[in-house]
Amino acid sequence: MKRLTCLMLAVLLPTLATPAERGNGDVRVMTRNLYVGADIFRVVGITDPIAILMEIAAVYDTVVQTDFPSRAEALADEIASTNPHLVGLQEVSLIRTQTPGDTLFGNPAPAEDVEYDFLLLLLDALIARGLDYVAVASVVNADVELPLLGGPVALDVRLTDRDVILARADVPTINVLERNFDNFASLELSGTFIPFYRGYTAVDAVVNGRPYRFVNTHLETGGAFGAATQAAQAPELITEFADEHLPLIVVGDFNASPESAPELAYAQLTGAGYTDTWAQWAPLDDGFTCCHVETLDNPTPALTSRIDIVFARNSTTPAVNVLSSEVLGDEDGDQAPGGLWPSDHAGVFASLDFPVGDFDDDGIDDLADNCTRAANLAQRDTDNDGYGNLCDADFNQDGFVDLLDLVYMRQNFMTADPDADLDGDGIADLNDVGVLRTLFLLPPGPGPADYAGL
Repeated sequence: MKRLTCLMLAVLLPTLATPAERGNGDVRVMTRNLYVGADIFRVVGITDPIAILMEIAAVYDTVVQTDFPSRAEALADEIASTNPHLVGLQEVSLIRTQTPGDTLFGNPAPAEDVEYDFLLLLLDALIARGLDYVAVASVVNADVELPLLGGPVALDVRLTDRDVILARADVPTINVLERNFDNFASLELSGTFIPFYRGYTAVDAVVNGRPYRFVNTHLETGGAFGAATQAAQAPELITEFADEHLPLIVVGDFNASPESAPELAYAQLTGAGYTDTWAQWAPLDDGFTCCHVETLDNPTPALTSRIDIVFARNSTTPAVNVLSSEVLGDEDGDQAPGGLWPSDHAGVFASLDFPVGDFDDDGIDDLADNCTRAANLAQRDTDNDGYGNLCDADFNQDGFVDLLDLVYMRQNFMTADPDADLDGDGIADLNDVGVLRTLFLLPPGPGPADYAGL
């Protein structure tokens, strides 16, 4: 299943490609679910309070036994072997305890004693290999604290779930987005409902001189517990990035596969124009990524579904050329030093080449167009700030279009002021007011000037 043989670009692209079809070098990405270390949903549905406490203790024992410090070494080896520019991580757990615990008494003080910080452990393992990665975006999802019995003193254990984007230190990033889905499921424990949030993160990243929008997410499970929630989360993700003009890479644990029901995330994303890069790279290869057994000690791989995916979207056809892709942590020999699998999931690496698009269909490719929001063949930029007038009603150049810019438009209405004449017809009129309205409260752009100097 290992697939790291790169195809020559000349084979993938037409011989006489137009400027809008040309690629601009590869971007290397990975998605990796780190796995908290146990099936935390084992406690769901138990009604007896004593049985719940016993199961919480059993889950925590499994987390300890699945030994993330050792697994982090194997995960770091995967990153070292593939050298991705960007990595999307899910289940980046932060596990904390409190002694004595107070959850049974209303939890007035949250647990803060760190037992395992998966992010720091992985970053330390990368540093030990001479690799320099930076956490550039992180969203806190579920944050649950429960009583932990089993010793002479009652403890609390707190799980904070995060999604994190790592970027290689030589990859500049801006425009960070960290957000939870509006739709979420709740865990019921002995009649109490605990919200279990999921989320997504995104950054603009410049690789080989070209900007991309990179998104990392973890959707709710697709079984009886979370299918309806997942079906509502996917449209949130699609809507969030519907107007994105940059080449878009969306990675994560989608908890949905090509075989999932049509109302779940996979079908929704592919139906919205997202390319499943593994399906393009290896259409006859299952590429399974889920799931090893809970304790990670199965002697042979136990993967039966493909829910960890690298999606791509672009304004070109084809959207992307997949130069290589590989499933990680799915073969004998991929185990951690103690013999456990690196995670219950396998990871996915992909090397991608995006043809240069023309988002606004004005005949000027996006790497040169000073306004990709609207067709502007003339490329008018009367204030010489790098943004075409049709994308730039920020007359006072304070970073976004506001009431001060509206005042400027009013002062120059029905004049030939070149800046206020956004559409270039020779006069600042109602058409230009209409353009300003579409740009109100937005920064100038988008265009290449957004990434100048990165």
